[in-house]
Amino acid sequence: MYEPIKQIPLNPVRTHQVVAATLFLLGMYSPSSFGGVYSESLWVLYGLAFVCLLFPLLFERNGMGSSGLCVNSILLIASLLAATVISPFSEYRWGGLFGFLLLAFLYLVVLRDVTGGKSLQIIFVLANLVNVMLGMAVILGSELVDNFLVRYYSSFYPELLEMMMGFRKPVLSFATHSVAAFFFYLFFFLNFETYKVKKSRVYLIFALCYVGLTFSLFSFSSMALTSFAVFQVLRYSAQRRRKTVMAILVVTILAVGAFVIRYLAELENLATISQAVSLALTSPTSGFLGRFSQVGTLYDTVNYLRSRPFSPVGLSYRGDLFFGDSGLVEYYLRGSIALVITVYAGLFLFLKRNLIFRRDANLLFVVIAAFELGFTSLTYIRTLYLLPVFVIYLNDLRRTQGISVPSSLLAPG
Repeated sequence: MYEPIKQIPLNPVRTHQVVAATLFLLGMYSPSSFGGVYSESLWVLYGLAFVCLLFPLLFERNGMGSSGLCVNSILLIASLLAATVISPFSEYRWGGLFGFLLLAFLYLVVLRDVTGGKSLQIIFVLANLVNVMLGMAVILGSELVDNFLVRYYSSFYPELLEMMMGFRKPVLSFATHSVAAFFFYLFFFLNFETYKVKKSRVYLIFALCYVGLTFSLFSFSSMALTSFAVFQVLRYSAQRRRKTVMAILVVTILAVGAFVIRYLAELENLATISQAVSLALTSPTSGFLGRFSQVGTLYDTVNYLRSRPFSPVGLSYRGDLFFGDSGLVEYYLRGSIALVITVYAGLFLFLKRNLIFRRDANLLFVVIAAFELGFTSLTYIRTLYLLPVFVIYLNDLRRTQGISVPSSLLAPG
């Protein structure tokens, strides 16, 4: 008798590498528009692909999150649906549920044993080269690059990316300066941490390039994140080499000078640089404080919350209420304090359980939560794709330092 043919199991390491690489490439470079017209169908397709990529990981050893994370994800969706039922409005936008479903699903996935391997490292370096070159091309006014980005990466609302290109802001595939600043900082952080571990100057150069790209976006988010990145570099350098600190200071001063010269015509129209900074803070469309002013996007929303603080709207809709310019405001508007707690508690537990180095988890949580004050990022499809990649990359990096999974996370549940 013939013995039955044994099925050869898939190599989990190879599978992990494919998943990590695919998440990175789709999250960073997948188009969001055709011919400059934003496509909602594409985002639905990417959302389904996201679930398909991560779903098999749930069935691996320790692949499912703890019972606390499972309960949190259930409560997250339940609070949103309950708020929809009791909403005082009768018009609904059910598409808003999609991002929260994907976020709740992501919180369930355990990534601490997933590795990106050499393939993720190579893709990361190539992505750095592409991002820096495209960013420089936008700053220098390349029409070819501008047209390419507008054609395939327009998002949020019509003419937004064209406006960004007109101001020569290197937003790349992120469409707007706030989101681009957030991701440029995260790329800076990954490169800078890699430099500190591997001592390769290539990663330091990439990190400083991202600082320059972040600064060139010239928005409230970009200025805040640039300041934080420069502080991190100077703090690290001061502990080791004073000459390096001086060199970085010189490069920073030259970069600021080049930026001022590049945008000198715009600054002259504003009379002073201080007025330009004030505009970045108080603009009703791009300034953080300006969004809450009488002409700002969140003015009517905040007034509604003041008058009816315990009347969340869930997935219902009213024309004067705005969703998106503040994660904290949106979550409270949609699901009151229950949704706010489940979103951020889920994020904290997800990072704590998946990142093997606690300092990475704490920093990412603080940066994401702080950025969410000015933009809803956690339900944004590129965040959903790239956040697990950043977790995998950081864990691979820490393993090269000899850092292992904390014993408290080894037990299931």
